Amino acid sequence: MITLLLVGSGETAPLAVPASVEALRASSPDQAIEILARNRRIDAVLFLDEDAARETVALLAEEGPAWPPLFQAGRASAPGVVALEPGSALSDLLRHLL
Repeated sequence: MITLLLVGSGETAPLAVPASVEALRASSPDQAIEILARNRRIDAVLFLDEDAARETVALLAEEGPAWPPLFQAGRASAPGVVALEPGSALSDLLRHLL
């Protein structure tokens, strides 16, 4: 089982997550940091929008260097975030992890 944290606004269309993936959801960067602090089993973070990525990466930098791999659907400009094809972001992410 892969545990994935989805971070971004509720305006984003929901992703079809396969049964082999447990998806947790954070609507804000602060909530993402809280979830990451409580759940060390998270395998990756997928940002659903650029603002969430930039703000969360800035907060993570304050917390220290230990966090799961960071991904974003579409163009990624936040440091340390890997860009994924928007139409196949989830399958691309899973390929990176497996």
